[in-house]
Amino acid sequence: MSTKTSLGLLVAAIFALWSFSPRPSAAVDRPNISNGHSFGNLSVFIVRGTDVVDAKRILTLQEALEKGLAVVHETSNVNMLSVENLSDDHELFLQSGDIVKGGKQDRIISEDMLVQAKSGKVPCPANCCEQSRWQPRGMEASGKFEKSTDFAVGNRIKIANFEKQQGVVWENVAQAQKALSQNVGKPVTQNASPTSLQLALEDKDLREKVKQYEKALGEIAEKYPDAVGMVIAVNGEVISSDVYGSHLLFQKAWPKLLKSAAVDAVAQMPKDGVLTSASRWDAEQFLVAKESRANAGEVQENDLLANVELNDPIRLQVIQARPGNTANVIEEVQHLQQATIRRPADADYAQQLGATQEANIQTRFGNSDGTRTQNFMNRVLTPSPNASINLPHPDGALQQVAAQPSASAGVVSIESRAGQQGNALIHRGKLKK
Repeated sequence: MSTKTSLGLLVAAIFALWSFSPRPSAAVDRPNISNGHSFGNLSVFIVRGTDVVDAKRILTLQEALEKGLAVVHETSNVNMLSVENLSDDHELFLQSGDIVKGGKQDRIISEDMLVQAKSGKVPCPANCCEQSRWQPRGMEASGKFEKSTDFAVGNRIKIANFEKQQGVVWENVAQAQKALSQNVGKPVTQNASPTSLQLALEDKDLREKVKQYEKALGEIAEKYPDAVGMVIAVNGEVISSDVYGSHLLFQKAWPKLLKSAAVDAVAQMPKDGVLTSASRWDAEQFLVAKESRANAGEVQENDLLANVELNDPIRLQVIQARPGNTANVIEEVQHLQQATIRRPADADYAQQLGATQEANIQTRFGNSDGTRTQNFMNRVLTPSPNASINLPHPDGALQQVAAQPSASAGVVSIESRAGQQGNALIHRGKLKK
């Protein structure tokens, strides 16, 4: 069987398999994304969906601190704080990347947490985002943190924080301060604590630049009553996304997330002044990318798995086909050129699709002049070494496909769920490495 024929049959088989796959009801699992909204070198795409979690009784850290319903305690351990939810009937949500100001050193919360009402003191992993200081700063209390209005800036800081790499956090805070100072035209550090990321974010000249982004983009989330998240691109490259289980929770997080994205855009302002923006397709592709740490046992039922036999250490392709959209097939054709159809019966599926649809697939899959049209979406799953994965068949049977290790998908995922609400999604963040 020729490579071209094998590829055609594989695509046909995937479309047939799609019709037998369960459809998730939650829009946050298969979201709709708005067109891009851009200002300067920053592009924002709004993720639209339906609520899957009741957030009316969930407080963010910022609003809980402002209402006196939460206390973040200093423990004198750089990488561990304790948080206390004082509310009688509200849960407290802390997001990885939240900055808390005060204590003996400013900190960044390193993990998503949902703290129950009347919790008492609960351990809270964190990283320091300033060095050297280990005493009260001005009139701030050294035993607790009373403010959380800012968010970590830049993927390097966010990833190092989530992966609990304290030294790397410090290194990248210094780099961020340097980049911001260059693009603001003056040092953004403050004498009260020159290494503090939080104080740098409060610099008045930086704030003036950030306000331009906030003025241009601040109201776009309000245009979408079903907005549940956002995808961010800087200088034409999609770098992060945050999707929430409810519109209300996203509304609360939106100002802080936009501010963080704007600061990142200032830090990365191109020296040549050439501004570029990402496409909606880029945002969609990023949102469905799998993180690199997935295991064979983590295959989700809404993923469509190609029934292929992997002959070389290439990636197992996970393909998503949407109703009425035959373009969403696959982007990286070269990885499938070493894969062969395992089931001879797959030839029947191609016939069932009909000649017209099969021709359309072939046309979009590869052009007659040897080039290929890159308008296909791929979802990549990285199984553990030598894993054996059960694949669904249209006839209800199961077969196994041996999978080899593959390269990292280059995405770090952060996720939290509400255990008392059927494990519904609270927040899913993704960061490009």
